[in-house]
Amino acid sequence: MLDYIVVGFGISGLSLSKALSNKNRSFIIVSDASQKATLAAGGLVNPVMLKTGKLVWNINEFLPYAKQFYASFEVNAFSEYPIHRIFNSVEEQNNHLALANVINQEYVSTELVSAYNGIHAPFKMSKVNGGGVISIQKIVNHEMDRLKQLEQFVFSTFDYAKLNMHSDHVEYDGLKAKHIIFSEGFGIVNNPFFQKLSIQGNKGEYLIIQLKSLQLKAILKNKYFLIPLGDDLYKYGATYNRNEFDNQPSTVARDELQFHLNKMLTSEYTIVDQVAGIRPTVSDKKPIYGTHSKYKNVHVFNGMGSRGLLLAPLLANELINQLEDQLPLKKEIDIKRFKHL
Repeated sequence: MLDYIVVGFGISGLSLSKALSNKNRSFIIVSDASQKATLAAGGLVNPVMLKTGKLVWNINEFLPYAKQFYASFEVNAFSEYPIHRIFNSVEEQNNHLALANVINQEYVSTELVSAYNGIHAPFKMSKVNGGGVISIQKIVNHEMDRLKQLEQFVFSTFDYAKLNMHSDHVEYDGLKAKHIIFSEGFGIVNNPFFQKLSIQGNKGEYLIIQLKSLQLKAILKNKYFLIPLGDDLYKYGATYNRNEFDNQPSTVARDELQFHLNKMLTSEYTIVDQVAGIRPTVSDKKPIYGTHSKYKNVHVFNGMGSRGLLLAPLLANELINQLEDQLPLKKEIDIKRFKHL
């Protein structure tokens, strides 16, 4: 009998697989890669909410763990870059400086940065340290191939009708396991065990551009983020759309992104791709983890939103520690905060 079945293999499933491996627990991943939020993600890790200048919740706990997590993979996954917000006015400059003087300056600098060649920033830019870019597509693909070779990955659409409950284990399509964890992203809206959770879809779209003249070694933001990918490629985005729930790139988002990208760049660029994915978000803007109130072998790990790359590694470890060693979960994130489930 397996210890775990994990459904879904975005950043949540990836983080769970690493936590289970660290505990020497046996597991099988079941995924059809239908949810594109992780693979469409920009890969951005940012310790500061740039608009308000405030630090991300529990950043001193999440960021060191995330960096250690990504460094543990065989592929080179994390590139640390400064993050610059482009100011639109002197007033934005002054507001930033007022906040920077009271926020932990380990991350937020009072330095005003001049525009790089090829960037339009007449009012200069702020500087945030400690963030960077995760090559998440590279990690997910590498780990998927590795787990397939170990016969720990089943490429299949999960059929909830085939899941049978027992007092001390679950059975699914010939597999037996002590636990099952659902981490299927926005696909959870089709999950009969967790349909009452307030998971909302948020479609995000990026442009991928080629720009040889820029040679940027930083992340820039006006309305959206410009993120270096290497080989003269950059991602720009991502949009937010709570009204459409497909993974198809749209002309509306493309026009919106180009409009703001043209405000940032003074050099010609070429659009080489456009990607889209649906982020799973929660009404109170916090992730969800924990155990179903009725089925004690059924668990959920979801709702990572736009900060999944930062949050998921530590939270996955906490969930597995709770299931294995009865260590407490964060109350703000525990599924028990939803009394109706």
